[in-house]
Amino acid sequence: WGWRFNHMDLDQNQGGVLSGTNSTTLRSENHGTAVIGEYSGDPNSNGITGICPDAWAAAVSFSQPTARAIRTAADRLRPGDIMLLEIHRAGPRFNFQARNDQRGYIAIEWWPDDCEAIRYAVNKGIIVVSAAGNGRENLDSSIYDTRPAGFPSWWRNPFKRDPLDSGSIIVG
Repeated sequence: WGWRFNHMDLDQNQGGVLSGTNSTTLRSENHGTAVIGEYSGDPNSNGITGICPDAWAAAVSFSQPTARAIRTAADRLRPGDIMLLEIHRAGPRFNFQARNDQRGYIAIEWWPDDCEAIRYAVNKGIIVVSAAGNGRENLDSSIYDTRPAGFPSWWRNPFKRDPLDSGSIIVG
């Protein structure tokens, strides 16, 4: 949701926020900045060096609907580029209620519009990596097989990978 692209370890190869509004909430900025630093931190005498410091990094904020943000990012990327979805959402385990401990949160590909947006990116040759670990959920649980009201009739649990597979790499 937020990043500090002016951080001392993020001076090189940074594109900033390309779409949406950058969060100014300290918690969001700290988390987003740390995540980008893990892979794109500059090789210098300050702090850390990222896994791939020569990678160009930019962000699309989820201040807009998530599916739109994913498609916007996909339209700016090329085949072989990597899109990190640093977002998850409260799932059915606790009746979709937000929780401070994030228990029950799941990867956003479970929602049909987000799953389709991820498939759009993957079909363009983009490698999509989806966060799915903070909720401490077993994604094989049958709770994720029940189609909620308002979901389209074609929807199936995408965590089963068959018949619906977003193509993303889910990381827990």
